[in-house]
Amino acid sequence: MGLYTVHVKAFNSTWIEWFVNSYQQDAIFPYGNLWTPLTIHKHRRSRKVTVRWSTSILDPHKMKYIIVINTKKNYSSLCQIQTPPDNLINNPEMYDSPHWSKLWEIPDSSRVSEDTKIKCVGNRTSHTYYNLEQGQDYYISLFARYYNITTNITFLYGSTHIKYDHRHKPIGMRDGKPQVLNLKKHDGKVTLRYKVLHKNLPGPLDWYILTCGGIVIVEVKVRKQVIIAPHQVSSFRHLTIHDPIPGQRYVVHITALDRDELNKISAVEVLTTMHSRVMETFPDLPQNTKVKEYTSLRECDSVYVGWFPGPITSNMVRYCIKATELSKRIAWNITMFESKPNQCGLDARLKKSSKEYSTTQCLYVTPHSSSFKKELKQKVTNLRPGREYIIQVTMKKTRSRSLSYDLLRVSTVPSCVD
Repeated sequence: MGLYTVHVKAFNSTWIEWFVNSYQQDAIFPYGNLWTPLTIHKHRRSRKVTVRWSTSILDPHKMKYIIVINTKKNYSSLCQIQTPPDNLINNPEMYDSPHWSKLWEIPDSSRVSEDTKIKCVGNRTSHTYYNLEQGQDYYISLFARYYNITTNITFLYGSTHIKYDHRHKPIGMRDGKPQVLNLKKHDGKVTLRYKVLHKNLPGPLDWYILTCGGIVIVEVKVRKQVIIAPHQVSSFRHLTIHDPIPGQRYVVHITALDRDELNKISAVEVLTTMHSRVMETFPDLPQNTKVKEYTSLRECDSVYVGWFPGPITSNMVRYCIKATELSKRIAWNITMFESKPNQCGLDARLKKSSKEYSTTQCLYVTPHSSSFKKELKQKVTNLRPGREYIIQVTMKKTRSRSLSYDLLRVSTVPSCVD
């Protein structure tokens, strides 16, 4: 307890505001007690990171933010960032005081070291840094400024430290356990790794890759050597590695074709296995997954389509042909049609009823059927005259999930001839 007297002499016309408190040293209550964690999001495809933070719970509409990055240390005040003016060189304790800097303006860039970057971001709660160096340590300090007509109080609001590593860690795959990957979260690229165990030999190593929309690039390596060259995968691909090397880790790189394709991809599903029972999870689509229409056989209430069957298997295969009528609004817009199907959650979507008129018919092909060796054909009936339809052919084995061929857009003859 005691009485303190402060004398202030102004050298010119100015204003002054006092903050008096009995809290921790150098804290302007209550702002000095505010703090937020900084979250770092590393972008996989480019050398950049995004820093995010929470808005102030106290007077958020009056808070502006200043973010600082450098390679030496975290700062507790804006004053510490710049070279001290001449009148403070001989008094470093006064200069380093966080309390002193709370009413300072943004540091003069001419007195800031080259590796220190200062950015005023206003009331935004994120900022992205570009062209970061691999393996470099970065220190990030966030300052908040409380702004009103009479004062600008600037205080440390959060800080963190990162060692930038552009390399992304592989995701370990377990035999028979599918992984559903969000490519957008990984900025368009993921790496998967599978170790071949002796107990799983002999046998091939199979990878099943389903894209939930969009196109990806797939590459397979072992011992840093490419064994399956990069190639595009849209919809579905089954990769087989014969005679895998025991004890070795096989690595699969999956990358979105480009930014536009990444926006189309909701997820990528991957399954890897060396067990034949797991291989029954998916049927094997043929290399040519296109469905074609025999336009000369088109009628007012039916169309005629054909497709190639999958490889011969020991199980019966069911092929279903679903025709879904297009609304007139969509029928006029050819650009809205995408021939590559979304294979993810296909069975659930096939069971779900839709507002549009649709019809489905199925045929069953046995391993001994001659149809296994040639093109399959089917007349799709119960259609309406002068309408457009999307034809979807799906393939399913006894215990497997369904997979879809490419989608086909067809139309019926406008009027029926008696």
